[in-house]
Amino acid sequence: MASETLRLPDGQTFVFTATPSGLLFKYQAADNSSAFSFEWAVNITTHDELPAEPAAGPLSPPGLPDSGKQPTARPAMPCAFQKPTLQDDYFHISSILSPASTASSAGQVAMMLWITLYWYFHQPQPSKTTRPAAAKTTPLVGKPLGEWRVNIQRDGVFRDHRLVVELERMGLVMATNTLVGTVENAGWDTLFVARRAFWQISPQKFLYSLQPVLQTTASHSPDAHLPSYYTPPPLMYVMSNGIRHPARPKPPQMGEIFYTRFIHSVNEYLAFRVPSVSPEPVVYTGPKGPGLASNTHLSAMSDTELIKMWMAKPHVKEFWGEYTDDFLPSALTSPHSFPVIGMWDGVPFGFFQIYWVREDILGQHVGGEAAADFDRGLHVFVGEDWARGRVPYWLSSLAHWCLLDDSRTMSVCLEPRVDNARFLKLLQQNLFHQERQVCPVDHKAMAAAKSTSATCPVDHKNHNAREAWLKQARAANAAATDAASATPYPIPTTPATTTPAATHSWSSTLWSYVPFISGPSATLPDTTARQTSKLAQSHLGLGLDREVSTIPRASTPFTDNVAHPSNHEIESGADPVSGNWIYPSEKMFFDAMKRKGHDARAADMRTVVPIHNAVNERAWQEIKEWEKPYLAGTACEVPRLHSFSGLSTKLTPKARWNTLLGYQAPFDRHDWVVDRCGQTIEYVIDFYPGRPKPNGQLSFYLDVRPKLNSWEGVKMRILRCVGLA
Repeated sequence: MASETLRLPDGQTFVFTATPSGLLFKYQAADNSSAFSFEWAVNITTHDELPAEPAAGPLSPPGLPDSGKQPTARPAMPCAFQKPTLQDDYFHISSILSPASTASSAGQVAMMLWITLYWYFHQPQPSKTTRPAAAKTTPLVGKPLGEWRVNIQRDGVFRDHRLVVELERMGLVMATNTLVGTVENAGWDTLFVARRAFWQISPQKFLYSLQPVLQTTASHSPDAHLPSYYTPPPLMYVMSNGIRHPARPKPPQMGEIFYTRFIHSVNEYLAFRVPSVSPEPVVYTGPKGPGLASNTHLSAMSDTELIKMWMAKPHVKEFWGEYTDDFLPSALTSPHSFPVIGMWDGVPFGFFQIYWVREDILGQHVGGEAAADFDRGLHVFVGEDWARGRVPYWLSSLAHWCLLDDSRTMSVCLEPRVDNARFLKLLQQNLFHQERQVCPVDHKAMAAAKSTSATCPVDHKNHNAREAWLKQARAANAAATDAASATPYPIPTTPATTTPAATHSWSSTLWSYVPFISGPSATLPDTTARQTSKLAQSHLGLGLDREVSTIPRASTPFTDNVAHPSNHEIESGADPVSGNWIYPSEKMFFDAMKRKGHDARAADMRTVVPIHNAVNERAWQEIKEWEKPYLAGTACEVPRLHSFSGLSTKLTPKARWNTLLGYQAPFDRHDWVVDRCGQTIEYVIDFYPGRPKPNGQLSFYLDVRPKLNSWEGVKMRILRCVGLA
């Protein structure tokens, strides 16, 4: 069977191969040599039978061995693992192959288990809906939600009781039975790992270099052979500037890389390090992805040169003000914060600050319990244009590091302007929520956002920079508006400073319905999170970044004899993480229009592509409303899109009849095939220009409906018509 690559946060690479009983993991040296061999086999099974007596909650313990109840019995005939389930997967390490000179210590087994869990929790997330016997007749939407977890089977390597106890003491596994018990070794047969808990464990606690380190290296060095994780210091309070707060540990040193993470959808490593005042460039020693390096000239610049160059750019200068020579030294000598350089595969792209809220001006304004002892805050700016659009990756990674650095950190805070709706929406899309509004010293309102697990693009002490930033935000922010009649998708709007050319083209058809300008200031609708596989620019200025839609892709092709529409537009594949369809990039869209003979213009793609994506998102929401009554009580949580086809030159019978009655014809038509738990449902979508709004903005109207080419489609249309669905 084909092998796949697993890239760990510390840069180590493993290949894994599917076996009849599970997976085989094998260490892959950086030089691809086989001089050092290390591998282990994992047995994975799915026990999908429901227990006779369901637990009271998702993490409730089963009956105790001496309480008169027996623990829930596992099914006698487990099934082969196909895809993750919510709580019915079991695995154990069945065998280990390591060099004769090394013993399988508890630390080594813990690392193997952590890597296996790292692979498992990167699989598509199963439905959170549970099906306990007590809720057998409850509708699907009313059934309780459970915690995604995997069970550790006491077999293979895990038969060793002392080893299992040590893994539990490390915090890697948990036992459902937490009582002492009255029999020996009681309660150690029901072990599990929850995904929510796994991602709160620092990888440094379990990962270390497998190959022996030949030179003498201090154990606390980043190049050490042993794990480099240490617990936080004990709690002790001190006073700073009249503020009582816990004594803080020293931050990482200048030039030190303190966080790395491989981003699968970008195929690159994201890393954070502390900048240096050295006039020489900081040599990157962290891991890199398998792709070709780009923008490497930035790695040859010192951190002072980088920051000075970035702060001279208009979009940063308006946010942060003028660069001064003491900017970096001041950031490095702050007692309650430290600066950070963000890098993609070692190439710097942005500047951040991580601070303790308690001692910061934000903590002084919110005060009391609102600023907890270990709350962290963030300031950010992205200096490189090619790296803009990757906000979800570095924002979640910064928050992740804050939560890993000290387990007592419960919130990560930011303080954007309260009227910056676009930025607040971006934070909410990334699991932040607005906590309150605070009034700083100049009485300009800020919104304090939190992630319980919010960024200040401008230094909140520099109020002139804040005003400049607000002015720019008002000019550049696109208001996503709804249509007047049938709630169409949001339309991006910008100040109209240019007039579209009169030349007829495919994209000018959209211009007749949407007011916008064609240029670098045009903004994109926020209907989908930007998931990029490679952010770059082609020779025509066309972006190569692609967005992952919210539309799940049907993984199994239909086997019936019905002729379904084919994906003749662009076969863009599915995202390996979410399993959703991936939209084409600007260049892919442009090339496709050229192949079809349309008069496409490269400058238009900046606006046309996001409109195309937003239309599809709106159409999918309509289809989900059609499918909702028929998915209740089934094993399928959502429908999936199997295939699609664009038939702009062929009117549907309904559209043809409407044109005969004097109505305007649709400007486009799509045929979509939807998979409803294996059942084929065909939909047709007519696209119409909507009514103009009072402010002059125009919109789209989508007529989404099942086709009448099957009894199921006829039934759905009739039931919707009479109000029964």
